[in-house]
Amino acid sequence: MTLHRVNHQSTPIAGYTDRLSARPGERVLVHASSSEQECAVRVVRAGHDGTQPVHTPVEAAVPGTFHVPHLAMDLGSYALVPNPPALDHAVTFTAWIWPTALPSDSAGIVTQGTPDGGPFVALSLLADGRAAFDVSTVDGLVSVRSDAALHLRRWYLVVGGYDPAEGARLTVRARDPLADEHWTVVTAPPLGPLVTGAPSLLLAAFRTTRGEVTGNLDGKIDSPAVYDALVDGIEQAGARARWELSHEISGDRIIDVVDGHDGHLHNLPTRGVTGHDWAGDVLDWRHAERGYGAVHFHSDDLDEAGWAPVLAVGLPLDLPSGCYAVELSTQDAVERLPLFVRPRAANAPLILLVPTLSYLAYALDRHTDGSGACLASLRRPLFGMREDHVLRHNGSPHQYSEDLQLVGWLQRQGFRFDVITDHDLHADGVAALAGYRAVLTGSHPECWTGAMLDAVQAHLGDGGNLAYLGGNGACWVTAIVPDRPHVAELRRGYAGVRTWECEPGELHLASTGEPGGLWAERGRSLHRLFGIGTSAAGTLPGGPYDLVSDDPVLAGLDSPFGGFDAEFGLLLGSPPGTTLLDRRRAAVTLLRTAGGGQVFFTGSTGWCGALSHKGDDNDVSRLTANVLRSFCGGTATDAIGP
Repeated sequence: MTLHRVNHQSTPIAGYTDRLSARPGERVLVHASSSEQECAVRVVRAGHDGTQPVHTPVEAAVPGTFHVPHLAMDLGSYALVPNPPALDHAVTFTAWIWPTALPSDSAGIVTQGTPDGGPFVALSLLADGRAAFDVSTVDGLVSVRSDAALHLRRWYLVVGGYDPAEGARLTVRARDPLADEHWTVVTAPPLGPLVTGAPSLLLAAFRTTRGEVTGNLDGKIDSPAVYDALVDGIEQAGARARWELSHEISGDRIIDVVDGHDGHLHNLPTRGVTGHDWAGDVLDWRHAERGYGAVHFHSDDLDEAGWAPVLAVGLPLDLPSGCYAVELSTQDAVERLPLFVRPRAANAPLILLVPTLSYLAYALDRHTDGSGACLASLRRPLFGMREDHVLRHNGSPHQYSEDLQLVGWLQRQGFRFDVITDHDLHADGVAALAGYRAVLTGSHPECWTGAMLDAVQAHLGDGGNLAYLGGNGACWVTAIVPDRPHVAELRRGYAGVRTWECEPGELHLASTGEPGGLWAERGRSLHRLFGIGTSAAGTLPGGPYDLVSDDPVLAGLDSPFGGFDAEFGLLLGSPPGTTLLDRRRAAVTLLRTAGGGQVFFTGSTGWCGALSHKGDDNDVSRLTANVLRSFCGGTATDAIGP
């Protein structure tokens, strides 16, 4: 593993829980690291008073204080082959590489052993962009360096080999040479026989003499192979091992197609990506005969932080469903780890769907090499899931911090509600919504799985209601990795409001094979499902809504009202039965479904943040209360005041 000691300068304590949701009576494990030894703990119910978050302590089986160590984190992806071909008389390592960032020192491409006097062979990339080949002989280390640097984001065939009779040779060939690039061959004289042995082999990293993994590569590797002779090309026969990385793309195993020297990928590198021979004729890796034999490794990839649990929190059997946090306190800092307690059975007319997949998508945006982070894990500190988190573009509350304002408003207005997460709805389907009159969303529920859409559609078809209290939602195809439910995969496509986009040919998810991008491109646009959808987005101050309907839910409202929209909706493909209640730059609609239910849609990510304006005495608050009361079986005109 590549251990990086946690820097606690800005965060004296950091942590995560083994899961985001649990039921009363269950146990939640807490993982944490701190620069201080002693830590106090309590469980609090999270809310908001309209001006700031509030924390109400609850009884839970936790100690008053406990010890928290200062830990390291295992960062960076790589592949491990535990039983590769033995190093014997001669050796050649070959691979196609597509570097995306230069290392601070050196990064492994194909490496075997450690440089401590034992067997060691390494094909690597240096900090100045040159390729390198090193090999241990009985008389010392032989090293060869390429003459010129490799360019980023271009394919190169790199071949390094050694024979005690001929010496070392390093060959670098560009797939598409630039004007100043040539096929280069650099040699070094022999120094003696190889140091023999069969240590483990790594792709995209080195093994240190202490057994740790370091020097993680940023970039793609395609068609790595090992020979027991001095060769100069990757297509030559006689390889002792050749890993075909296009096999079993949905898993973490890498397959040796020569002699069964299989290995495993560690820390979630990206699969289902284009290789050196991709021609653009096939865009789906499931149906490609060639072109998808690469893996994209990143020096900041992470599956799990790997911290041992420091605490087990037992949830009381009578704990009400709601939003909670495990609060960890040191002398210098407080860290609250969100925890959502779902009910054992429906105990309220409303259920709040907490958008944990969207929290996860925004917690990780880009890798350090600039590529989009399409895989994200819950088992790591997620600083975007904090109650003081703000959107970096305009400094406003975003995701979890804004959704807490909705939670506080519901509590102040006296609405009874349970909570579940995206992960719960994906796993349990429509059964998770049984017994509820209406489902409420958060402020920016952007990422949905197909199972989640199916569940909400079934709920509406059975006469249930939906209050969609956000904007720019249910747009990005997202998957929960089947054998790793703590990991989500998202591939942003080439349309829509996006913070990054996939490389050409890499839109299909590796975990499920389904096409990524927008749900609208798969015929499941938000307009068709819920009435309206996103047409554009911006970070300028929002403008007011104009009333354009006399629907009873609008009773007591003035026109214009609001002024808090950040996302713009558009009636585009909306089904019959959709009533436009008000609009200017954004739209608010009410859709009456064939099953007898209704969908209230606000079209704004700023809606939840506006609820508490002027102490809840505003038209956004009144309209939302009217709608929820009507969904619960009350009279829409019985507005709930401050």
